Amino acid sequence: MSRATLAAILGIAGSALEADPGTLLQQPPAGDLPAFAAASHPAAAVEQARVDELRAQGHVLDRSYYPKFNFQSALSGRGSGANLDGTVASGAHGLGLQRSNWAAGLTVTFPLLDFAAIHARKRIEAGNERAEQARYDQTIQDLTGEVERARATLEGARQVGENTPIELKAAR
Repeated sequence: MSRATLAAILGIAGSALEADPGTLLQQPPAGDLPAFAAASHPAAAVEQARVDELRAQGHVLDRSYYPKFNFQSALSGRGSGANLDGTVASGAHGLGLQRSNWAAGLTVTFPLLDFAAIHARKRIEAGNERAEQARYDQTIQDLTGEVERARATLEGARQVGENTPIELKAAR
């Protein structure tokens, strides 16, 4: 009755239907799954990138104690057309830069009063790095667990596949 219903649904009513198992009754290859590197999974790579980012921020804070050097310079010029004897040159003589001046300097900034604040920020960043490392480790554990569950499911399916021909013979 079920074969007749299936034939009607398929639009080939009145035809005889036979199931062709093809290669479904053959055993799958007995090889094991390839090795799984959890660290190469994209979710693990994202977590590792976060850990690396926080490690880099800690490295920046380590260098916050270093003095900073700034080079400064200035140039100036003046032109009035006035001469030392009190006369004034006519025309465009006052537009040229007749007197020039320059200055150069080096400034050293040392964060003397920021030691406590920098130290506190370093402790915060170290805590954040430990938290991200724990998230990374948890991600690796989750991925490894998923792979092991998949391996167990595959092994169960293989065992069912081994028993299917026996059950098929018993059913006929």
